[in-house]
Amino acid sequence: MPRAKVVGSLVTSGVSRAEGVGVTPEMMRLAMVANQLKEGAAASTRDTNTLPFLGGALLQNLQLAPGTTVVPHPLKKTPRGYIVTRCKGSPFFACETASDDKTITFDNFAAPVEVDVWIY
Repeated sequence: MPRAKVVGSLVTSGVSRAEGVGVTPEMMRLAMVANQLKEGAAASTRDTNTLPFLGGALLQNLQLAPGTTVVPHPLKKTPRGYIVTRCKGSPFFACETASDDKTITFDNFAAPVEVDVWIY
């Protein structure tokens, strides 16, 4: 039996119907599997490209004293969120209170602390 090959989204055997060979159930199953793989790969790439935290920046060694600290960032857009990646010192209890395309503002409600923050 001739080997099946994928042509676009249709699997063919390389032999035409005029030569007496039609599309077999196995060929249809292979076509469905090929289409599922193609769609899955496209969806996987699309999902990866839309993860918001991939386009971020790491702000290192931020010194947050009790009270308000305004920190410049390189995103050139208003951050959607942040992740604390390292905390050195006392427990970190602060929250973002403001942000824009140039700065992010944290209010620290605890003792002074040094943190690394991934903003995105």
